[in-house]
Amino acid sequence: MPAEPVTLPLSAEEIGQLRQLMAVARYDAAQRAVVIQAGRARVLVREDGTVRLEGVEVTVAADGAIVLDGAAIELN
Repeated sequence: MPAEPVTLPLSAEEIGQLRQLMAVARYDAAQRAVVIQAGRARVLVREDGTVRLEGVEVTVAADGAIVLDGAAIELN
């Protein structure tokens, strides 16, 4: 889905939203990854396709099936 075009100048509300996003999201050049961190929760998305979720507790919920597909699935 294409992003909506940005109209400049930004409104005060849009600037506030960007500030909030910048407080939790960054690009880590060393890991070549986008990192979103809020408190003790963290999501890391690397350019190589690796996605890492970290947190005190991770909950997965779905109305339909949850499918795990990988060469190997490690449980503990």
